[in-house]
Amino acid sequence: MLGYFKDVLPSVKNVLVLGSGLGSMLHIIRQKGVVTNNTLVDIDEVVLGWAMEFMQPDVAAHTTPVCADAQDYMRQNKAKYDLVFIDIFNNRTVPDFVCSTAFLSLCAAAVAPGGHLGFNYIVNDPSQWVEVQENFKSVFRKQYIVENGVNKIFVS
Repeated sequence: MLGYFKDVLPSVKNVLVLGSGLGSMLHIIRQKGVVTNNTLVDIDEVVLGWAMEFMQPDVAAHTTPVCADAQDYMRQNKAKYDLVFIDIFNNRTVPDFVCSTAFLSLCAAAVAPGGHLGFNYIVNDPSQWVEVQENFKSVFRKQYIVENGVNKIFVS
């Protein structure tokens, strides 16, 4: 996925990650030599704490952790980000609200002009996968899907 962003990463300054994933997305961005100001949102206080604890100190220094439900956070969010990354899972399942056009529209509204969005998705049900693709396409005119087996990453 970051291969797709390799040309735009140097211009990314502000990043929003919904679902902490133990900070892995921010770690990958930093490995590419890019220093960003980050907002990391997770509903689970323990997981968010672990993400901050295991994060490289220079990344943690530029990261604001927010313990909140992503849907509630996006409803009140007014900020714009160069990169919004959705990485929300309950075990291997993406909650239904994350795939809804309502939530995806809130995320789209948070993308700054010229910015990008990434959405990590695991296919558990092929028919649901078709619906998720349709929802994503209805919100984001330009998109690309990076596939790695059942793991799919939408990029816009």
